[in-house]
Amino acid sequence: MDEVTKLNALRKELGSKVFRLEKELNEARKDLAAVDRSIRLLNPASNFTVEDRNLSVEVAELQGKEIVDALLLIAERNRGILRSRTARRLLEQAELLPGGQRSSNILWNAIVGSNRFEQVRRGEYRLREESWEPEDRERPA
Repeated sequence: MDEVTKLNALRKELGSKVFRLEKELNEARKDLAAVDRSIRLLNPASNFTVEDRNLSVEVAELQGKEIVDALLLIAERNRGILRSRTARRLLEQAELLPGGQRSSNILWNAIVGSNRFEQVRRGEYRLREESWEPEDRERPA
């Protein structure tokens, strides 16, 4: 076998592995969302997760990240859509934003300055297509 054939076989194997792991991850996220809902039903005072439709992001996942990285994670969990109100609430809980009007300014600057989002309507942004393409995908020259 030549090197290209070996690399193609490895790429196919890794692609299958990624597919399997993504499937497992999606199942785990559904289970986690169900547990979160149960916790909130039993203890409405617990406020460790903010859900926006099918969005489920734990504050602990955001802690220690840069603001733009946290925004990308939130958007990816919401099928490429970022709602600024939800993002602000999550980032404040994760102590990435200070709170108050200053948070809104910092958040807006991060969204616009990152050049990874396009505005859909007021308070709602969509990931630009090139922002969430798989990294291993070949780009046309």
